Amino acid sequence: MINLNNSKNKAVVVFGGSKSGNDSLFVEEAKKLGQELKSSGVEILIYGGSSDGVMGAFASSFKKNGGTVVEISTEDFLIVDRAYGNESKGIADHQIITKGLPARKHLMMTGKEGLSDIRLSKETNRKAIRFLKKIEVIGAVALPGGTGTDDEIYEVIARNQEQSIKASALKKEYNGPSLPLVVVNTKGIFDKVIDTINHKISHGFTNEKDFRHFKILNTAVEAVEKLIEMANIKEESIKKQPKKQNVVRKILSKFKKVKA
Repeated sequence: MINLNNSKNKAVVVFGGSKSGNDSLFVEEAKKLGQELKSSGVEILIYGGSSDGVMGAFASSFKKNGGTVVEISTEDFLIVDRAYGNESKGIADHQIITKGLPARKHLMMTGKEGLSDIRLSKETNRKAIRFLKKIEVIGAVALPGGTGTDDEIYEVIARNQEQSIKASALKKEYNGPSLPLVVVNTKGIFDKVIDTINHKISHGFTNEKDFRHFKILNTAVEAVEKLIEMANIKEESIKKQPKKQNVVRKILSKFKKVKA
């Protein structure tokens, strides 16, 4: 098993369905994912908050194995969950409630960097916000789910593509994706997504380069190994970059020389 080089305050975002699907393998793989993530050194899991289905399975498993779970939900989802008694039922250690779905997705994919961009509900505990500010999101995993999960997959791909384009336009070194993404293709549930991507590539609307940090694997074990590998590579590439001299020190240094 590949372990995370630096696990302190490192988090992984996990997407998945609030339903269990019609085969027990979906839930089994979700539980396996939670176990494998914790075993590989990931301390924190961020997810959408349901206690049911695939979502509830991986979150419960991760917490059972000693991990910390952060739920990011919306005011509307909270109202519905309370009405049906379908809250996270003690799974989440920290709960953050956003004003809407776009803000929820943005925060899940950016972590602490996204806090200044969105509006949070008054339902959010200050302790949860302080905790989120310490977290570094290193990647994402998508498990089987419905159209909401598909939407989250494409959202991550689009964000990574935008970062690559921005780096190219500014003539800066591309340090890897904002969010490496690995998909667990249990029972071929994402085969059509793969077909759609290949179809768009074949017609020239995108290219393989846009998907270099997007991997699809058949099992939770393979997915975790690949995600940790990608996270470690990104961290090493950042370490190798020359550190920029502090601007203030640089100015003071020039001032002293002139004065002398």
